Amino acid sequence: MTAAEVQRYARQILIRDVGRAGQETWLASRVRARGSGPALAAAVELLRAAGVQVEQEDGGAPAEIEGRVLGASAFADRRAACPACLERFLASQPQDPGDEQAAVAFGLGSLVASDVLLGLLDPARPPQAMALAPRPRAADPVRAGCTCRS
Repeated sequence: MTAAEVQRYARQILIRDVGRAGQETWLASRVRARGSGPALAAAVELLRAAGVQVEQEDGGAPAEIEGRVLGASAFADRRAACPACLERFLASQPQDPGDEQAAVAFGLGSLVASDVLLGLLDPARPPQAMALAPRPRAADPVRAGCTCRS
């Protein structure tokens, strides 16, 4: 890392679980983002601010970043369950957070970015699925596992 990079990322380097080695990992990392939407935009912005290189592709629904599928108020790692269960989980969550839409989108983007950053530091980290909405539904494919048995 250059002296300018150390100065730029000093706050992250001071975090015990990140340190210089973790920051160097993030600076050397490349992730893919596909699709669009405010939650994906927030996640991409936060990952870039952490020093991760993000390759962004237009199109495609649902929005996805590094294997995490984003809904309107939830995200799930593709490794968490089969495609049918992931689709059911995302569909079960509120699709229009109403007045809190901007806050929910930024919060969801922050959760996704954090999950991607932690995954880059620890590739063995288990897959996650999280809902963030005024009243999220209690469906969690990570803890419950696939319900369709496929």
